[in-house]
Amino acid sequence: MTNVIVGLGCSWTQGEGGYPEEIWKQYNGKINLPMHKSMHLIPFELDHSWVNVLAKQKNYQPVNLGQRGIGNRAAARSLYLTNTDWSKVENGIVVFMLSGFERFDFFRDCWTNTKICGTSKVKEVGHYNFQTLWPHLGHNEQMDVYAKYLYSESGTAAEQMCNILEVQTFCKAHNLKFVIANAFDGRGKSFFFEHCSDLANKIDWGCYIHDSTDYESFVELLVKKDKFVPLNKWRDYYGYYQESEWPKQYLSNCIHPTIEGYKVIADELNTFIKLKYNI
Repeated sequence: MTNVIVGLGCSWTQGEGGYPEEIWKQYNGKINLPMHKSMHLIPFELDHSWVNVLAKQKNYQPVNLGQRGIGNRAAARSLYLTNTDWSKVENGIVVFMLSGFERFDFFRDCWTNTKICGTSKVKEVGHYNFQTLWPHLGHNEQMDVYAKYLYSESGTAAEQMCNILEVQTFCKAHNLKFVIANAFDGRGKSFFFEHCSDLANKIDWGCYIHDSTDYESFVELLVKKDKFVPLNKWRDYYGYYQESEWPKQYLSNCIHPTIEGYKVIADELNTFIKLKYNI
């Protein structure tokens, strides 16, 4: 494995939503299954993910480390969980597709192969290795504690900068090229400079695709390409898509890229990589 495309991120990297027509029909146009009930869909997701599409475009091998639901802390640490021998990678490109900035990850107690995960009794080892907190009140006791006592905007910004710096350092250590992208968080690069400029100034922002685009996240691009939401209300996309009975061309009603959406993301990344690295 000498030439690789490595994808880091959440469901938008794993490929959730990238299902062929027959799968959407099987679920009557809406698929929003919990992790332990959607394991059978992972092969479709990986196959149609932007990681796989981009790797085919480059004639590289895909290493998709995306996992549904995780944040950027887990995405960075996924680099240490793969069996990829980095010493044998001659040409490697790591694309960090940033997840929600507010997500905070812990290793599951069953991240090795010695236990069974969760009450569902489904072994998730080797794929879903993290438990992630989102600061949404009322979800469960742990998330209530996070939202009430631990979450802050400045802390969130600093955490994300450290996650990016970890991947940036990893790439330098292993002579890997680095690309940073924003999947769907609406706060963008300016959020980091507002809350933790000292850390933000340590990032090589020349690797950030959105410094050369007219959109700040890929969800913005896909929403505008769908022309489903009024242009002046595109930031309210979530409600529009959630109420839709069927996926749109580029974004599904579970707010994930479709097969066509992942192709768009791969094309955009491919263009950036050609300009940035002449590959």
